[in-house]
Amino acid sequence: MLALLLLQTALAGAPCQDVVCVDVEKAEDAVTFYATSRADGVSIIFSVSAVNMEPASPPVLTRALRQGRTKLMTLRTIPGKKPKFEHAFYWEWGVIGATHDDRVSYRLPFERHKTFRLDQGPDGAMSHKGQFAWDFTMPLGTPVCAARGGMVIEVVDEFGEGGADVKFGQLANRIFILHEDGTIGAYIHLLRGGMRTKPGDRVEAGAVIGTSGNSGRSTGPHLHFEVFRKLDAGRRETLPVRFRTADGDGVALEPGKSYRAD
Repeated sequence: MLALLLLQTALAGAPCQDVVCVDVEKAEDAVTFYATSRADGVSIIFSVSAVNMEPASPPVLTRALRQGRTKLMTLRTIPGKKPKFEHAFYWEWGVIGATHDDRVSYRLPFERHKTFRLDQGPDGAMSHKGQFAWDFTMPLGTPVCAARGGMVIEVVDEFGEGGADVKFGQLANRIFILHEDGTIGAYIHLLRGGMRTKPGDRVEAGAVIGTSGNSGRSTGPHLHFEVFRKLDAGRRETLPVRFRTADGDGVALEPGKSYRAD
């Protein structure tokens, strides 16, 4: 999901082989940097080190990109002095600082007419302190469905065990789905070998994407679901969302209750 590239000016004009690339256009008294993205819903963090150019120490630039070419920055040379520069960037799926579309009501992340108990909700004392996240107790191998449509951007299908110990913290199988508004839906603790989708797939709400498991830091088989947006410096923020259930739309789920998917 994260590409880190260090490019020198000699690479300007090289064909773009990644989701996001940066190229340089040179003029007599300036250089301009452009980002080319092959997709919507990505963000770039871009920086330049320059000598004898203005601005000499430009700030790090963070910008959301849409598919196509976007101007990032222009450096102008100082007359009579030899200019020198190099630049670096990395890109991420998701729009940094994305505004969630609060009109969206999320499906429950399991099959229609099925009922599961919500064990832990937002700000839960066990592991959700200060987070908006939902834990549904599910037997191993239960089909997990997309709560909202979008593009699959990450699938981790490596880990066969889990437990309460902190050593399992980074060992959870998961699927991330990029939404139209630049936020990301996360489905975590999935069963190894039960994935039904791959990066690049576009899925509709309700589509089966994997099966529930107990991978990673977990005290028992369940599905952890959350929606988050990217922040700067690699941070993320989980977001409050509402759900559509068999009992109604725009429902705020309560821990300890069971919910049926419509």
